[in-house]
Amino acid sequence: MRWLRIIFWIGLISSTACNKSINEAEVKQVRGTFDSLYQIGDSLKRLAFASENIKLETTRLLLKEIEFIGSYDVSLYQELETNLDSMQQSLYDEQSMTDENYVTQYDDYTLKMIESLRKLVASVREFKGQKRAAALFEEVIQADNDDFNLRKNYNLHASSINAFLKKQQQNLSEIVGDKDSLKKWSYYYGTSLGDEE
Repeated sequence: MRWLRIIFWIGLISSTACNKSINEAEVKQVRGTFDSLYQIGDSLKRLAFASENIKLETTRLLLKEIEFIGSYDVSLYQELETNLDSMQQSLYDEQSMTDENYVTQYDDYTLKMIESLRKLVASVREFKGQKRAAALFEEVIQADNDDFNLRKNYNLHASSINAFLKKQQQNLSEIVGDKDSLKKWSYYYGTSLGDEE
């Protein structure tokens, strides 16, 4: 009987050790997934914000370059400056990016800025021969074209993060020290298709 008891306790201890090992593996996996999702989401947000700054800063550099070239329509130059200032003043931040009306207004200013930039560039004599100016123009246009995909990718990823936070809420509250990082991620325009409250 004594040996049976010993065997029973050895089996019980082994079983407990195995369960602990599984739990630790699960915790490690949840934490690793959380960290990866968070880092990727943060990178996507930074890319989206950087794209807006590239448009603003590069357009101002292009204005200086056009002024140096000297052959341009002054009224179109002034129109671009006005539209660029409006765009700069309405630039969204992490709070206002969730406001559909605010971001839409910013996009309208951006559209006007791009249109006036195209008109100004068309007024510059032999613009294509100006390599630096042409490169700056292409950079602005590329950044503007990238915006839709950057915001879309961010929103899709934010939706994935929120789904993971919801599913692993109890586990994460025990293993993540920074509770602010467990808050629901916000979306461009305030919503993301497929996200559930």
